[in-house]
Amino acid sequence: MKNIVWNTWVRRTKDISVIITCLSIIIGLIVTISNMQSSWRQTRLAGLAQAKEIFSLEEEIQKEVSAFVNSTSNTNAKSLLKKYKTGREIYYSNDPSLTRFNKITHHYEKVGALVKTGYLDFDLYYEVFAFPDEFWDKTKNLRETIKLNWYGDNRQLKDFMSNSIYLQDRFKQRRNSIFTKIITVLKRTSR
Repeated sequence: MKNIVWNTWVRRTKDISVIITCLSIIIGLIVTISNMQSSWRQTRLAGLAQAKEIFSLEEEIQKEVSAFVNSTSNTNAKSLLKKYKTGREIYYSNDPSLTRFNKITHHYEKVGALVKTGYLDFDLYYEVFAFPDEFWDKTKNLRETIKLNWYGDNRQLKDFMSNSIYLQDRFKQRRNSIFTKIITVLKRTSR
């Protein structure tokens, strides 16, 4: 009789132990998920502060882009290279013909870096702003000249403007995604 009581007690103790272990795991998971959500919210709030700073600059940059694109002057990359000798000197010069170009490219390099490193949410940025494709097209020759002659005499900086290129690629991917195309079709048909 003692054995039966003892065995029953041992089984119940094991069952209780298993239940307590399972409850501990469940509570641990709930606490972990809660901490992760809190951390995610804090990260998003920090990103929002960064986004506010970028957004305040963006309106000014968009005006600079429009002014640059609509200007009739075309910056001659070869004459700039002759004058400054290296792409680096062109890029960091205070040449009046490059004031807008420098301001715009520096801005998109920063935005691209922030998006690439996760400090600025791309989805939020994409929903509010457009990549300056016309500016990008108009400055192709100048950007290539700077890149290919960064150190002078055809010695290039291979990753020149890589953050801007990354940002442009993200915009292209989003614009060409099937999801974006479906949304566009749905919007058209709902009118």
